[in-house]
Amino acid sequence: KKKKKTCTFALDLEWSSIPLGKGTIRGKKHGVRKTLEVMMGREKMRMSDKLARTYEEERNGKIVMYTTTMQAVRDTYSKCEKLKKLFYGLRLKVTFKDVSMERAFADELEERVPGAVVPQVFVNAVHYGDAAKVEAANETGELSRLLQGFEERSPEDCSTCGGMGYIPCGWCQGEKNNHRGANPKQGQSKAARKKPTGVH
Repeated sequence: KKKKKTCTFALDLEWSSIPLGKGTIRGKKHGVRKTLEVMMGREKMRMSDKLARTYEEERNGKIVMYTTTMQAVRDTYSKCEKLKKLFYGLRLKVTFKDVSMERAFADELEERVPGAVVPQVFVNAVHYGDAAKVEAANETGELSRLLQGFEERSPEDCSTCGGMGYIPCGWCQGEKNNHRGANPKQGQSKAARKKPTGVH
């Protein structure tokens, strides 16, 4: 009986398209893994640099709250809205970072507090806690003492953004796609019509 010949051309072609040196398939796979590790290391360095800039921006009297305006998960959305009202009542200026509107904010929060779920509050660039921690501190008066002297928000909210610091895109209404009305870019595919972000 003749032995069946196994065609390895496709596999060899796939790995040979990656210039990682000569050797066996196992050796080339090892090279790919090493390359990916280097790329991941560079990505971590990039994120670290970004976090360093974020720290510099937030470390002097700034309150930041990671939140969401997506109502799909009712409990999470309710907690975010409750904390917003709490800070509104304290008349403190807070920078809101909506993870549902900006993917970069979600990545940033994951880097700062891996596995954390919004809402999360940072004071002077240091992680303070989630909704339960902030609400408990407010009940005891600790929160007011901690934030004494921080910048107060304007007596009147911005008539355009309502104090949120951003407004939904007038074209896609924050959905990153135009689902109604005339499409100003006729002839393009749905993917091509997507906006890079739903806020301005």
